[in-house]
Formats: sequence, C-alpha cells, structure tokens
Amino acid sequence: MKKTMVIILGMLLISLLAACSETSHEPVDISQDTDQCYFCHMGVEDLGAATQVILEDGTPRVFDDIGCMLMSFKDTNDEISISYVVDYDSGEWLDLDDATFVHDNEIETPMSYGFIAFASEQEADNYMEEKDHTEKLSSEELQAINTSELEDWYRAHDAEQHGHGDEHEDEEHS
Repeated sequence: MKKTMVIILGMLLISLLAACSETSHEPVDISQDTDQCYFCHMGVEDLGAATQVILEDGTPRVFDDIGCMLMSFKDTNDEISISYVVDYDSGEWLDLDDATFVHDNEIETPMSYGFIAFASEQEADNYMEEKDHTEKLSSEELQAINTSELEDWYRAHDAEQHGHGDEHEDEEHS
C-alpha cells in the first residue's frame, strides 16, 4: 500500500512539474517603445498591423507588417508553433490559419505590403464592399504567395514612395 501511494504521489508530482514548465504559445504583448520587426528591424509602431509567430520552444518573433512575416517564412526553417495576426475590426489577436485577408496596394500598412486580416470571411467582404478593394485571400492563399514577387513589388513600391532608387544612391556618393 505504501509503495503504491509513493508511486501515485511521484506521478502526481511529475505531472504538476510538467504542467508548470509547459511552453506558452499565447501571443505576447508588443511594446511600441522597444520591440522591432524580426524581418526588417523597424520599430513596431502600429500595433494594429503587427503580427507574431511563436516558435515550438516558445520564443516569440514579432513583425510590423503581415508582409514582413511572409518574407521571414521563406528565410527561416524555424519550427513555428503558431502565427498570429491582428483582426482589423477588433484589434484582437487571431490565429493566422483562421483569418481571412484583404490585399490592395492602397491599404496603408507599415511596410506598404497592403495586407489586413479579418476574423471572418464576411467581415472581409464587408470591408471590401465599403472600400472597393478587390483581392480577398484565405490563410492558405496568403501563405502560398510567391515571396520573390512580393519582394520585387515591395522594392519597386518603396523606391516609388520613398525615393530609394539607384539614382538616389548616386547622389549620396557624389
């Protein structure tokens, strides 16, 4: 009887310790004062456009734009447990896999990728009707985007919007 009780208590103690040491895969709070985008290293200034991934070991990686998160997916082999995006309407964190996305070059996001997330397809449809945006994407479609094309588009857009073309580089070195 004593031996059985010791085994049961030992198993209970091991279970409690294991439960206490489980890695959290919940979204982390992002600080506009200190957090930087893992991909582009810019400060995370617009929390409504922020995203994050939680690695299997519980390490969070934050991004200032959905496009930066997509670009980092191609650059890393890290094992991601879960990815989060912010719902455009509520400001709440959503599992990337459960979100519906709207994309348009006219949507202003921190790095100008132009993606926003919604908790439901109906909410995305409502936004598209009000704003006359044309491209709606599921999570699968978003993650299947050719990031090389996305990067080319971003570079062209950045040069157009911010004057970072080759001619600007020549001016700096003259």
